[in-house]
Amino acid sequence: MRFKTEFKKKLRKDLGARLCHLRESLELSRNKMAGLLNVTRSAFQRNEEGRWFPEYTTSLKLSEVFNVSMDWILANKGPMYHI
Repeated sequence: MRFKTEFKKKLRKDLGARLCHLRESLELSRNKMAGLLNVTRSAFQRNEEGRWFPEYTTSLKLSEVFNVSMDWILANKGPMYHI
């Protein structure tokens, strides 16, 4: 059971780091990014800090609005942006 918990924490932390990297590469504040994704600033902050997994709809919106690969967002596979 401990392995599952540690694994989930690592997944959340890694995904959060990718969200932070994306936001910073776009030179957006957390407020602006949250607004573009139609989530609260605090929800986006919890995603970015790895405390929560983003909602599926938020991940889809990231992909659509910023042309970011879902494979990259969720699993760090392939390039960040769709080619």
